[in-house]
Amino acid sequence: MNVIYEHSHLNGKEHLIVHFPNELQEILDVISSVDGSVWKRSAERAKNERAQRAGQPHAEVYDQKNINQQFLDLFRERGWNRRFYSYFATPNEQVAREIMNLPPDQAKDIIQANQLIPYKRSNETDFMKNKIAIEIIRVKTLLKNRIIPMKIRGSAFCGSEWE
Repeated sequence: MNVIYEHSHLNGKEHLIVHFPNELQEILDVISSVDGSVWKRSAERAKNERAQRAGQPHAEVYDQKNINQQFLDLFRERGWNRRFYSYFATPNEQVAREIMNLPPDQAKDIIQANQLIPYKRSNETDFMKNKIAIEIIRVKTLLKNRIIPMKIRGSAFCGSEWE
């Protein structure tokens, strides 16, 4: 796959260039290593009809599952791993600030002690390495790679997008 468009959200790519050049090169290497043409398939009739209504008479459809697996394999080879964590949230800003960096059980206890309802939430990141988070986002017939900022608990520093 090739990088055909870049949008550096909050100067994320520039931050990577200056502070994480090796990780940026790994990301670009993975993107260029993925062979999307292998996973291109003809659009099914229903999908093709939707594409025609959208003004795209010859829509190309990719096998998202296999492309995702290829990204997963390539990033794991380079030491990037999935990250999942659960936490509790509350609409009360003061309590939310108080519990921001606490473990989930302690946060839940504090929310309940303030007679509020703890809302269980979770966050999953496709790939993390050296405080840099990468999300692989599927958009119908387009695969979009997005490096997003993960500001909760200081997990990542920056954000950048490639389409």
